Amino acid sequence: MSTTQAVGRPNDILRARAQAQMVEQQRLATAARLTRARARNIRLALIATTALGTIFGLVLYFGMSMPGAAPTPWELEPSTRKFVATKSGQIRTPISGNKCRELNFDNQTGLFSNDTVVACDEDLRDSPSGKPTAAKNFNSGNKFRDAFR
Repeated sequence: MSTTQAVGRPNDILRARAQAQMVEQQRLATAARLTRARARNIRLALIATTALGTIFGLVLYFGMSMPGAAPTPWELEPSTRKFVATKSGQIRTPISGNKCRELNFDNQTGLFSNDTVVACDEDLRDSPSGKPTAAKNFNSGNKFRDAFR
Protein backbone atom coordinates (compact mmCIF):
# COMPACT_ATOMS: atom_id res chain seq x y z
CA MET A 1 0.00 0.00 0.00
CA SER A 2 2.82 2.33 0.68
CA THR A 3 4.02 2.08 -2.93
CA THR A 4 0.62 3.03 -4.35
CA GLN A 5 0.31 5.96 -1.98
CA ALA A 6 3.75 7.22 -2.95
CA VAL A 7 2.91 6.94 -6.65
CA GLY A 8 -0.51 8.60 -6.19
CA ARG A 9 0.78 11.72 -4.50
CA PRO A 10 2.81 13.16 -7.41
CA ASN A 11 -0.23 12.63 -9.69
CA ASP A 12 -2.45 14.48 -7.20
CA ILE A 13 0.05 17.33 -7.05
CA LEU A 14 0.20 17.55 -10.84
CA ARG A 15 -3.59 17.44 -11.05
CA ALA A 16 -3.89 20.19 -8.44
CA ARG A 17 -1.40 22.36 -10.31
CA ALA A 18 -3.25 21.80 -13.59
CA GLN A 19 -6.54 22.64 -11.87
CA ALA A 20 -5.02 25.85 -10.41
CA GLN A 21 -3.66 26.86 -13.82
CA MET A 22 -7.05 26.21 -15.44
CA VAL A 23 -8.85 28.30 -12.79
CA GLU A 24 -6.31 31.12 -13.25
CA GLN A 25 -6.78 31.01 -17.06
CA GLN A 26 -10.57 31.12 -16.62
CA ARG A 27 -10.22 34.07 -14.23
CA LEU A 28 -7.99 35.94 -16.69
CA ALA A 29 -10.33 35.14 -19.60
CA THR A 30 -13.33 36.39 -17.60
CA ALA A 31 -11.49 39.58 -16.62
CA ALA A 32 -10.52 40.20 -20.27
CA ARG A 33 -14.11 39.57 -21.43
CA LEU A 34 -15.49 41.97 -18.82
CA THR A 35 -12.93 44.61 -19.79
CA ARG A 36 -13.91 44.32 -23.47
CA ALA A 37 -17.62 44.49 -22.59
CA ARG A 38 -17.08 47.56 -20.39
CA ALA A 39 -15.11 49.32 -23.14
CA ARG A 40 -17.84 48.48 -25.70
CA ASN A 41 -20.56 49.81 -23.40
CA ILE A 42 -18.62 53.03 -22.80
CA ARG A 43 -18.24 53.53 -26.57
CA LEU A 44 -21.96 52.91 -27.14
CA ALA A 45 -22.93 55.32 -24.36
CA LEU A 46 -20.60 57.98 -25.77
CA ILE A 47 -22.00 57.57 -29.29
CA ALA A 48 -25.62 57.70 -28.04
CA THR A 49 -24.95 60.77 -25.90
CA THR A 50 -23.23 62.54 -28.80
CA ALA A 51 -26.11 61.72 -31.15
CA LEU A 52 -28.77 62.92 -28.70
CA GLY A 53 -26.80 66.06 -27.91
CA THR A 54 -26.41 66.82 -31.61
CA ILE A 55 -30.13 66.33 -32.25
CA PHE A 56 -31.03 68.51 -29.27
CA GLY A 57 -28.61 71.21 -30.41
CA LEU A 58 -29.98 71.20 -33.96
CA VAL A 59 -33.55 71.46 -32.68
CA LEU A 60 -32.58 74.46 -30.56
CA TYR A 61 -30.59 76.08 -33.36
CA PHE A 62 -33.16 75.69 -36.12
CA GLY A 63 -36.23 76.28 -33.98
CA MET A 64 -38.65 74.29 -31.94
CA SER A 65 -41.47 74.13 -34.47
CA MET A 66 -42.22 71.12 -36.57
CA PRO A 67 -42.13 71.53 -40.37
CA GLY A 68 -45.92 72.02 -40.65
CA ALA A 69 -46.30 74.31 -37.63
CA ALA A 70 -45.08 77.59 -39.11
CA PRO A 71 -47.28 79.24 -41.71
CA THR A 72 -46.20 78.95 -45.30
CA PRO A 73 -45.96 82.13 -47.40
CA TRP A 74 -49.31 81.48 -49.09
CA GLU A 75 -51.04 81.10 -45.68
CA LEU A 76 -49.90 84.52 -44.42
CA GLU A 77 -52.21 87.49 -44.05
CA PRO A 78 -52.13 89.93 -46.98
CA SER A 79 -50.51 92.62 -44.81
CA THR A 80 -47.81 90.17 -43.74
CA ARG A 81 -47.24 89.12 -47.36
CA LYS A 82 -46.89 92.82 -48.27
CA PHE A 83 -44.35 93.29 -45.45
CA VAL A 84 -42.35 90.25 -46.56
CA ALA A 85 -42.28 91.53 -50.15
CA THR A 86 -41.52 95.21 -49.44
CA LYS A 87 -39.82 95.00 -46.02
CA SER A 88 -41.87 97.99 -44.89
CA GLY A 89 -44.63 98.19 -42.30
CA GLN A 90 -47.08 100.56 -40.63
CA ILE A 91 -46.58 102.20 -37.26
CA ARG A 92 -49.54 103.74 -35.43
CA THR A 93 -49.11 105.94 -32.37
CA PRO A 94 -51.98 107.65 -30.52
CA ILE A 95 -51.90 111.47 -30.60
CA SER A 96 -54.98 112.57 -28.71
CA GLY A 97 -58.46 111.19 -28.24
CA ASN A 98 -59.35 108.95 -31.17
CA LYS A 99 -56.62 110.26 -33.50
CA CYS A 100 -53.49 108.29 -34.35
CA ARG A 101 -50.41 109.15 -36.34
CA GLU A 102 -49.65 106.52 -38.98
CA LEU A 103 -46.19 106.18 -40.49
CA ASN A 104 -44.75 103.73 -42.97
CA PHE A 105 -41.31 102.42 -42.02
CA ASP A 106 -38.93 100.92 -44.56
CA ASN A 107 -36.62 98.37 -42.92
CA GLN A 108 -34.15 98.36 -45.80
CA THR A 109 -33.47 102.10 -45.76
CA GLY A 110 -34.57 102.95 -42.21
CA LEU A 111 -36.74 105.84 -43.42
CA PHE A 112 -40.20 106.93 -42.31
CA SER A 113 -42.67 108.00 -44.99
CA ASN A 114 -46.37 108.79 -45.57
CA ASP A 115 -47.06 110.64 -42.31
CA THR A 116 -50.87 110.74 -41.95
CA VAL A 117 -53.42 111.21 -39.15
CA VAL A 118 -56.13 108.54 -39.00
CA ALA A 119 -58.80 107.43 -36.58
CA CYS A 120 -57.38 104.96 -34.04
CA ASP A 121 -60.29 102.55 -34.37
CA GLU A 122 -59.94 102.46 -38.16
CA ASP A 123 -59.39 98.93 -39.43
CA LEU A 124 -56.17 97.98 -41.12
CA ARG A 125 -56.49 98.41 -44.87
CA ASP A 126 -54.98 95.07 -45.89
CA SER A 127 -56.86 92.81 -43.46
CA PRO A 128 -59.21 90.47 -45.39
CA SER A 129 -61.79 90.34 -42.60
CA GLY A 130 -61.81 94.12 -42.12
CA LYS A 131 -60.53 93.72 -38.55
CA PRO A 132 -57.02 94.06 -37.24
CA THR A 133 -55.45 90.69 -36.55
CA ALA A 134 -53.26 89.91 -33.57
CA ALA A 135 -49.72 88.80 -34.26
CA LYS A 136 -49.25 85.09 -33.77
CA ASN A 137 -46.13 83.66 -32.22
CA PHE A 138 -45.63 80.42 -34.13
CA ASN A 139 -42.14 79.79 -32.86
CA SER A 140 -42.13 80.40 -29.11
CA GLY A 141 -39.06 78.18 -28.70
CA ASN A 142 -36.94 80.87 -30.36
CA LYS A 143 -36.80 82.83 -27.10
CA PHE A 144 -35.13 79.85 -25.44
CA ARG A 145 -32.91 79.22 -28.45
CA ASP A 146 -31.85 82.87 -28.72
CA ALA A 147 -30.68 82.84 -25.11
CA PHE A 148 -27.75 80.64 -26.23
CA ARG A 149 -26.62 82.94 -29.06
